[in-house]
Amino acid sequence: MSEPITEAQRDAAATWLVRRQDGPLSPADEAAFRSWIAADPRHAAALREAEALWRQLEEPGRRLADRFAAGVQRQKRRGRLRALLRPLVALPAFGAIVCAALALWVFAPSAIADLGADAVTARGEIRDLALPDGSVLHLAADSAVGLAFGDGRRQVELRRGEAFFEVRPGLPAPFTVTAGDARIRVVGTRFNVSRFGDDAEVTVTEGVVEVAAGQASVRLTAGQQVSAENGRLSAIGTVDPADATAWMQGRLVFHRRTLDRVVAALQRQAPGRILLSGDRLAGMRVSGTFPAGDPDGALAALSGSLGLGLTEVTPWVRILGETDPGS
Repeated sequence: MSEPITEAQRDAAATWLVRRQDGPLSPADEAAFRSWIAADPRHAAALREAEALWRQLEEPGRRLADRFAAGVQRQKRRGRLRALLRPLVALPAFGAIVCAALALWVFAPSAIADLGADAVTARGEIRDLALPDGSVLHLAADSAVGLAFGDGRRQVELRRGEAFFEVRPGLPAPFTVTAGDARIRVVGTRFNVSRFGDDAEVTVTEGVVEVAAGQASVRLTAGQQVSAENGRLSAIGTVDPADATAWMQGRLVFHRRTLDRVVAALQRQAPGRILLSGDRLAGMRVSGTFPAGDPDGALAALSGSLGLGLTEVTPWVRILGETDPGS
């Protein structure tokens, strides 16, 4: 059975699609593209997916561009706006740019993950939810949960994103959380759960938490952390709980975190899409503290410290990738 296409590969395919639609590639970029295609058969499959989606959205994208241009003409301050937008509206590529933004947006899992969700946050938004059993759930930006309470159940599904739980003790029914491959069971405690695809990370700040994945399970106490990755539990690590919950105070703290997960955390704060160009970059390790309210500043700092380029393809699509040595 062939391996499934990863989100990183879909992001890379979307990046190449946008760059190729923008015009002929330089010889160096064309060589890099062919090298990427040859590196893994899933890359060509991901590119075919992106191209098919582009074709499906091309005409709706043009219609959306036309409607946007028409709406601009009706604005009271249309003189200034028309002067700014007329060159864009006149370009045949404008509809394709809108189409590209739509195609990239579809690659995000949120539309599917949010179906049937009981609580959802927008990018940059944090919500505090009082649960029916008296527990409190703090939902991080761009996150979604499903809730099942009553008839002896206290169950939460973290569909995407991140959440901090303050579980009310003293009730007979255990409090359970599922997040991808991770299953979490507690009686009364405080803990943080972050999800990345089907992987999850659990950090305990108070009490005892049982985390299971596959056939394995572990018990965590305050200051301990474990990850469930590819259906398996990692070794238990010791962390500063304040770092794992810093997002509630408006800070994002990373200690040797892979770049793909750092970008995912920044993506939950930023509009549009942030793409990594190339699978190799995803595994780069990053440490640092960034203000959650300034994802643009964080991206600029990352690109500078890691020696990467940051390219704005459209106002909604930014690409973090390796710089061209010849540029």
